[in-house]
Amino acid sequence: MKDNRDNPPGNDDSTPLGQNIARLLKAAGTSSRPGAKFTESLVSRALDELKQSRGSAGDKPYGQARFTRLEKSLGWAAMVAAACSAGLAIMASMFLKVNFVLQSVIAIVMIFNWFTTIGEYIR
Repeated sequence: MKDNRDNPPGNDDSTPLGQNIARLLKAAGTSSRPGAKFTESLVSRALDELKQSRGSAGDKPYGQARFTRLEKSLGWAAMVAAACSAGLAIMASMFLKVNFVLQSVIAIVMIFNWFTTIGEYIR
């Protein structure tokens, strides 16, 4: 099947814009401004399209989103999980610092013990 890209489909949203631009160029001709009849028709078409889009989207009034109990429960659970994970991260960093201090104390005690053991043999 041959792909014909020169002819856009009929339901393409950019087609009316392309047609309007082509009509504008034809109506303008050599003058710097388009004719009044063309601008009025262009404005009226744009207003009609705007009314149609408002009619389909404006049927439902905007309101506050309603959440079910399940969604609220999941939201609270997610907040609690985030708080717990942040607490665990803080505790882990504290334990790592304590671990470093503990290793330093053990190393000093071992060195002191070696000196004591060597001193006993020298006596």
